[in-house]
Amino acid sequence: MELLECVWLNRAERGVVEKAGKYLLFLHEGLGCAGMWQDFPRQLCFQTQLPALIYSRHGYGNSSLGYGLLNPEDCLPFDYLEEQGRRFLPEFLRSQAVDRPVWLVGHSDGATIALYYAMIAGDAVAGVVAIAPHVFVEEQTLVSIGKLLLHPPEGHWHQKMAKWHKNWQIIFPAWHGMWLSDDFRHWNMESGLEAITCPVLLIQGEHDQYGSQQQIEAVTQRVPQAQVFMLPDSRHHPHFEQRHQVLERVASFIRSVQ
Repeated sequence: MELLECVWLNRAERGVVEKAGKYLLFLHEGLGCAGMWQDFPRQLCFQTQLPALIYSRHGYGNSSLGYGLLNPEDCLPFDYLEEQGRRFLPEFLRSQAVDRPVWLVGHSDGATIALYYAMIAGDAVAGVVAIAPHVFVEEQTLVSIGKLLLHPPEGHWHQKMAKWHKNWQIIFPAWHGMWLSDDFRHWNMESGLEAITCPVLLIQGEHDQYGSQQQIEAVTQRVPQAQVFMLPDSRHHPHFEQRHQVLERVASFIRSVQ
């Protein structure tokens, strides 16, 4: 648990915390980290008047490596997403003395982890905002991840990874190795989604290159209370590509439940 990069927003304003009684928790995408959320968390804090916790999972951002990852040949385990949601996240929240319900705001892999946690956490979850979640493996996801391997080592994409992740040369192959492995091709979390009872908002760009609308449909078929916000002019990062619309929709959703 130690050596994880964590950022708190508005936590010092105890009046805000006591009045709200809840926290926002941000869960980054498969190649994201705390810093790569940019100012989206701060803006959502302002709109909802809730404090927030942002962290980088092991191996990402400035967090230390985990899962026995030591070199570029190592791979994350195929049950990594489930373990993060069911085992690691409860332990992490206890380590941070989070004793109030959390609003989970997850993107991509982070959205999947949020859904896994919501399956088991009951009233500890105030609600879930799942941006571009994965609940099963699609061919277009694998194709898009495979294209990342074509970037030249000296190119802009690798420079971006090096800027944000101190262990990028290990975590990037560990991540894509998991997603492109034969074991992971059959991963599917649909059967457990019925256990989610909290409010859920699903956000997806209609042109998302990493997942189709079938991901959203798979959730709504099993989580009847889930609301859907589709963005016709967005791809995989609607909270950046159409930031204002996403901020307004998420803040409105949270306020409606508070």
